Amino acid sequence: MSLKSKGFSKKLRLTKPCEFKKVKDAGKYVSSRMFILSFCANSSDQPRLGLVVSSIIKRAVDRNRIKRLVREHFRNNLNSYPKSDIIFVAKQRAEKATNEEIFKDIETLLEKTK
Repeated sequence: MSLKSKGFSKKLRLTKPCEFKKVKDAGKYVSSRMFILSFCANSSDQPRLGLVVSSIIKRAVDRNRIKRLVREHFRNNLNSYPKSDIIFVAKQRAEKATNEEIFKDIETLLEKTK
């Protein structure tokens, strides 16, 4: 698989505030130790990802690490995600978690969506 196909293209992202609002208003929620996952059916044939990592996680380096890990999981496991618009909201516990713990928590959330 080429590096180009591993990218995170615009068609796989939620970018507009109205898209986030639609998921928030019409979507379903599941929760775990480190994340809240909101999801709502979309008209596309593939999932789209949105991230919310607020300043309750104090350091920017920690916020960016969490976003990077969620995006990496999304790119590498695209077929295991529901064909929906998906928003991950990070909780403060994610700040101190290891990479493996974050990946495991994401897997737990995905099981709850089925």
